[in-house]
Amino acid sequence: MVEMDGYVDRSTLTPFVRLKLISAMDEEIELSAIIDTGYNGEVILSENKIQEMGLEFLGTIDTELADGKIVELDLFRGRIKWFGRIQEVAVGASRSEDTLLGTLLLADCELDINFKDGWAKIEQLVSKT
Repeated sequence: MVEMDGYVDRSTLTPFVRLKLISAMDEEIELSAIIDTGYNGEVILSENKIQEMGLEFLGTIDTELADGKIVELDLFRGRIKWFGRIQEVAVGASRSEDTLLGTLLLADCELDINFKDGWAKIEQLVSKT
């Protein structure tokens, strides 16, 4: 089993992991990403970070926010280092400076969060076939 350790910010009870992104210039950039189980995409980055990384624009999609509001989300082609492998992902643009890791990346994983002790863990479930 392969796992990624994270932490819980005790002041906000927000779970984080360190996410390694790869820019268009092949530079590796490590950021703290909020584990957002309410976001069913892959990654959300700030518009500034997307521009800084030189990511390629893919188009827009309609997405629903937690309050039920439908908004257009700009999508960009990105790459991350996910459990030691380079993986292409769709990166949504946000005006917020927060980086979000969505549930689409967790499809083959187990997520454990211990709010009391302040840790988070994502474990990649490897099939035995």
